[in-house]
Amino acid sequence: MQIRSITIEADDGHSEVEIMRIEGGALVTQGDRVICEVRESEHREDRFAKAMEVAKLVYGTDRKGRVNATNSMVHEVFNEIDRVAGC
Repeated sequence: MQIRSITIEADDGHSEVEIMRIEGGALVTQGDRVICEVRESEHREDRFAKAMEVAKLVYGTDRKGRVNATNSMVHEVFNEIDRVAGC
C-alpha cells in the first residue's frame, strides 16, 4: 500500500498542510505556497530539518521562533513525510 497524500490541519485552525507524493519524493504545501520538497535520496538529517519547518506550521512556534512541540511530535511529522515520500 502506498499513501499518495496526507492533509494536516495547521496551527491557525484555518489552513491545511498537504504532503503529496511526487516522482522520487514528496511535496509539502500550504494552500498555494510550496513549503519544501523532500527527495527519497536526501540524507535523514536533511529530511528531519525540513520536517522541523513543517512542524512549525502544524504546531506553531514559541516566542523565540522554535517549534512549539516535543521531539516526538516532530518525529510524527517526519514519519508521515517519509511515508508519503516512500523513504
